[in-house]
Amino acid sequence: MATYDSQKRANNEYRKRNVRAFNLKFYPGDSDILGWFEDQPNKAQYLKELIRHDMQAAKQGGGQ
Repeated sequence: MATYDSQKRANNEYRKRNVRAFNLKFYPGDSDILGWFEDQPNKAQYLKELIRHDMQAAKQGGGQ
């Protein structure tokens, strides 16, 4: 299925308005964390699940 220029423009505009991106840096002292993170097959999903778990724990009074 061909993607038309109008559809590409619409997708780009949607992403520009609705999608947020963050940059995560690992320093040499974080090599153990980096190794674990690199082993995850879907890094975005992994981070989202960690955050949701933390949010749920905070709601139940087990927050930080």
